[in-house]
Amino acid sequence: MSCPVARSQTSGHTGAITGRVFNPSTGEYIRNAEVRIHGTPQVAVSEDGGYYRLINAPIGEITLVASYIGHESVTRR
Repeated sequence: MSCPVARSQTSGHTGAITGRVFNPSTGEYIRNAEVRIHGTPQVAVSEDGGYYRLINAPIGEITLVASYIGHESVTRR
């Protein structure tokens, strides 16, 4: 499983992170993967096409963790 691609949009003191979760082994985007911001309770679940969106994300460098049943979690800054 490949960690999500993140794009940030900011407004005030928080932002939004959007991306997709991809499985390079199968060449498919993953639905129902959990994407969370490490150290916070913020979690999103990927939808059709692997798309996810985390809102009210803290501004600055963060760590995302993507997990899906049957695969090892992937962490990226």
